[in-house]
Amino acid sequence: MDLFAHTSLCFILYLAFPFNSELLREFFANLCINPTFTALTSYLNRRPVEITYQDCVELLQLSTTGDKLHIIISDPDFDWSTANHFLRQTNAPFHIGETSSLVKDARTIQHVLRTSIIPKVGDQVHITPLLYLTTFYIMAHREFNTADLIFQYIDHLTTIRDPGHKRKPNLALGHLIAYVLETKYQLQYPAPPNLPTLFYSNNSFNTLHSTRLHLGDEEPQGAEEEEAPALAPVLDPIPLRQYSQFDQNKKLDEQTKPVQDCVGLGLSQSVLCFSLLEFICNGQRD
Repeated sequence: MDLFAHTSLCFILYLAFPFNSELLREFFANLCINPTFTALTSYLNRRPVEITYQDCVELLQLSTTGDKLHIIISDPDFDWSTANHFLRQTNAPFHIGETSSLVKDARTIQHVLRTSIIPKVGDQVHITPLLYLTTFYIMAHREFNTADLIFQYIDHLTTIRDPGHKRKPNLALGHLIAYVLETKYQLQYPAPPNLPTLFYSNNSFNTLHSTRLHLGDEEPQGAEEEEAPALAPVLDPIPLRQYSQFDQNKKLDEQTKPVQDCVGLGLSQSVLCFSLLEFICNGQRD
């Protein structure tokens, strides 16, 4: 984990905390984010709950200082040449979306991020601007606000940008949400954990760093980059299990496996590791 040792992401990369799928769906269905993106409020079992910046610092060991990456990537005139120099050894001023030309350390970092911190499913050929910039900041040892990164990603999950375009739900980071709520509120959800957590250890990270991930294991060319939007938040404090659009996700309850290290997931074949995350994040397909 040396590539991440200087960041505040190590704790959540190591965190193995199984959770219940209904808890996650109920949390997202009732979720509200304050205008400053410093607090998440929701309802579980008709009880108000909140996750704040301070919770991220105390319970998840995240930082709340440094650059806010979503602001940087929203600038259409941002010069990507420095990032490209670090990640590809080129000086192109624009964002390059392919992963095939990334240097080895960059490929490892972006793979870990896309399977844990900023889950991105279905397409390993392309890299989003946020994922790309985060990889650059880690490689360049630049400080960035990791709590804001998580909060902004959760907001992205709960926003439908094109209501006319049907998309599959992509509710992620359930282990972080469940860990904070159970630790902060001593919350005992009625249903037992039924979803495993993908986490990293020193052994699995070293295995990943030395595998064919860096020898051209991309998916076939032509795959389209896929954003990670999900269902819009429902503000009334009504348990999510009353919402029929999630009924199909219940099949996860019977199909998931116990929590296990990335080595146990066959991380030496990194596609299998990513497939588990895709299976967890997606209860249904278009």
